[in-house]
Amino acid sequence: EIIMNQIVEITAERRRLKKAFLGLQNTIKIYPSNANFLLVQFADAKIVFNALIKAGIVVRDRANQIENCLRITIGTKYQNEKLLNILKELEK
Repeated sequence: EIIMNQIVEITAERRRLKKAFLGLQNTIKIYPSNANFLLVQFADAKIVFNALIKAGIVVRDRANQIENCLRITIGTKYQNEKLLNILKELEK
């Protein structure tokens, strides 16, 4: 039952993050995912990557496989809010 609750939470957060990413000007594409991460293509992934790392949020740079792409693991609601706040700040 604990695992099912975690799956439900991750799925809901993945959906919420995807919707939020689509509302950002810097987001180019979000690849389909049924996993605990999203592969997101940004206009400039290097800027996003550096801002997230500076804030202590570790993401995987996948630009060597797909241009300007970051692999972002679905975190807790709190972690995801922190991530989104940083991304929104970059848009200013």
